[in-house]
This record gives sequence, C-alpha cells and structure tokens, in this order.
Amino acid sequence: MDLPFRWSGFFFIQPSRELADQTLNQLRMFKKYLEQPVVRELLVVGGQSSKDQIGALREGVDIVVATPGSTLCITFIMIHRYVLNFLSLS
Repeated sequence: MDLPFRWSGFFFIQPSRELADQTLNQLRMFKKYLEQPVVRELLVVGGQSSKDQIGALREGVDIVVATPGSTLCITFIMIHRYVLNFLSLS
C-alpha cells in the first residue's frame, strides 16, 4: 500500500502561529549557510490553503513547522482522501 507522500525529516510543532513563523524564519536564516543538500521547508498553520500545503507535502519537504490544530486538520484531510481513493479502487 503506497502512502500519499514520502517524508523523512524534521517536524516542529509550535503552540502558536507566531512561534511557528519565528521558527521558520530562524530555519531559513540558518539554511543560507548550507550549500548542499537543498533543504525544503513548509509552514503548516491556519489561514493557509490546505490544498497548497498538501501539494507541498506530496512534492516533498525536509522540515515541517506547524501548529497542533493545523497538523490535525491536514492529517485528517490526507487520511480521508487516501481512504476514499483506496475504496474507489476496490
């Protein structure tokens, strides 16, 4: 059974959107000093398109910075779509 995305990286959960933004900004400042490998990051917070966030996860990211509520929402949407796709194939 194939999962809807592949990922092995870092996952930071922050209690608020502001802390998630600050964490992402610090990561971006740090990655300026990395030549290789290219590090891709994603911010998962409320108020952003879940479709875009799921698309970015499918394309592949190395670091996810998220808030708890948004993490649950994106996870629920992905599981729901995966189950519906699986059932439609059966």
